[in-house]
Amino acid sequence: MGVEVVGRYTGPAGEPGLDYRLRIELLADLPVVVIQHWFFHCLPKAPNLTVDGMGISLAMDVTSNAKHFRQLKHGLTGTPRPVVTNRPVDVRVGHDGAVLWRMADARAMEDNTDYPPYTLPPADECSAWFAAELDGAWCAAKIDDACDMPPKGMRLDEGRFDFDLWPKWAAPMQLPQGRSRSTTLRLAFGDRSPNQPLLCETVDAALSASRCETPLLLGPEAYARAGVFEQDRLLRHDRKHARFDDYLGRVACPPTVAGMFDLGDTPDPGYQTTYLRTGRRLEAIAPLAQQRPVQFLTGVRQALAPWSDASQFEPIWANNEYDVIWCIGGEIMRAGRRDLLPSLRWFARHAIEVDFVHYSDHPVKHRATPPHCARHTTAGAYPSHFWTEGLLQYYALTGDEDALAFARGIGDKIVQLLTDPEHRSKLWRPTRELGWALLALSALIEFDPAPSYRDLATEIADDLIDAPLTDDYIADAVKYSFGYASIVLGVDRWYGVNGGDRYRDWLVAFAQRCAGRLGDGAGVVPSMGLCILHAGYKHSGDADLVRSGMRVLEQIIDSQAWIDPPPYTKPFAMLYRPLSRFLADAAAEGLLDKLDYRF
Repeated sequence: MGVEVVGRYTGPAGEPGLDYRLRIELLADLPVVVIQHWFFHCLPKAPNLTVDGMGISLAMDVTSNAKHFRQLKHGLTGTPRPVVTNRPVDVRVGHDGAVLWRMADARAMEDNTDYPPYTLPPADECSAWFAAELDGAWCAAKIDDACDMPPKGMRLDEGRFDFDLWPKWAAPMQLPQGRSRSTTLRLAFGDRSPNQPLLCETVDAALSASRCETPLLLGPEAYARAGVFEQDRLLRHDRKHARFDDYLGRVACPPTVAGMFDLGDTPDPGYQTTYLRTGRRLEAIAPLAQQRPVQFLTGVRQALAPWSDASQFEPIWANNEYDVIWCIGGEIMRAGRRDLLPSLRWFARHAIEVDFVHYSDHPVKHRATPPHCARHTTAGAYPSHFWTEGLLQYYALTGDEDALAFARGIGDKIVQLLTDPEHRSKLWRPTRELGWALLALSALIEFDPAPSYRDLATEIADDLIDAPLTDDYIADAVKYSFGYASIVLGVDRWYGVNGGDRYRDWLVAFAQRCAGRLGDGAGVVPSMGLCILHAGYKHSGDADLVRSGMRVLEQIIDSQAWIDPPPYTKPFAMLYRPLSRFLADAAAEGLLDKLDYRF
């Protein structure tokens, strides 16, 4: 049961402010209220908006001014203990650079211990929740993911709960046009006996039981038998090839960073280097007196000189490039990795809320996702960097309808750009602009077969397979396999949705033309070419295609990417997408045995 309210905030003089969606849910059989607040900067002619603070306040009829919480480290042994205080409670995360809850005024800890200096007093670390006493009951409150999305704050005094979604003690929040973000609050209730203390374990259990981030999951074998999201074509998690099984687990989900707008994304040092090389203006984040010269080596790509420091400039964010969300969701199903569910939600919600520009004065960016760029959305938008597969997989696993709305928004933008004569004249080529667009539309059609999506997907697929497979075309496909693999992925997904022997035959012919020529380079660079060989083998059973791909696999094993994969979105996705498929093919042909652990 739930209530949803949408509206727009206004200023003191009635001036328009942020749009918002407030959703309040009551959970069946659980005494918990879940409140989700989602704000949007959709004001025209306002490229940036400064927000001093943002919060939600609730008033409760309390029977006393007692507040309950847990002190995490009490005494010289650092033992957790329950605390009851009549003082105002003000807990914060991010105010001192740390990503854990601390009491702003340590007197509320009611701790008279004489701590020696080596314990770094005061012992002010506290639980992520606090509770108040009601008439015959109690109420506890917390903010989800607060330590992962700082800054945050919570206050409680005389029955008033104040939740700082963006605290005023932090620097003002800077919102580029189109930016949004949601925060979820939880209120748990329970009966209270006057003669019995409120147990911290009782509060923990009530709040934990209400978490909806863990959907009902089936086992890996069930997903493989059903063949959903290609699970029947990925390397089985049966430990028969433990070395490769473990590697897929390592490159399925990159580590993300804590922050209000960065959680669910990673920087990309490679793009930061190339942006500097090509003269794109990146803001320096180091003080002027500390900035050092940046130099580039000679050569075609002019790599950043080893003595230059790109970290003195703002980072470039990956924005789900190559759809790492698909990789995270795929690994959850392939290997039963429930531990990846929080990361899946973080990356998915980041794509929905931060990467997606909900409004722009510029039509190209309006309701689209820009590619890798500074501050997530400073670039334009084009189909070669639109992905829907991962978000639709997330939707199927969790039922989060915002993910389906996001995918439809991307589908609409693809239709808009590729039916506009000016943009079509630039984008309509047998390249990744059409390859990723076809993949995004084909995935969406399985959930929403709108004629506009299907008609455009048909036109794209037909044009792609009608392109002559000349020697020059194949040479480009081999050299730039990271881009041409998108064409294969798109045609293959379209064939799965639409059928048609000519699409299947093209996938086989294209793979056979490329086979034996893939594999130049090392590490991450040639890996996407395995998607081409996989599609050909999938539809023909031609074992020579798998054998030719073993050269690429061995080059990956011999590279630094095998020993220490770059912990960023793009390289993880470029490794997981092809390897999860190709390793299954190699296993089927018995080609992994000699490369697997032999002891």
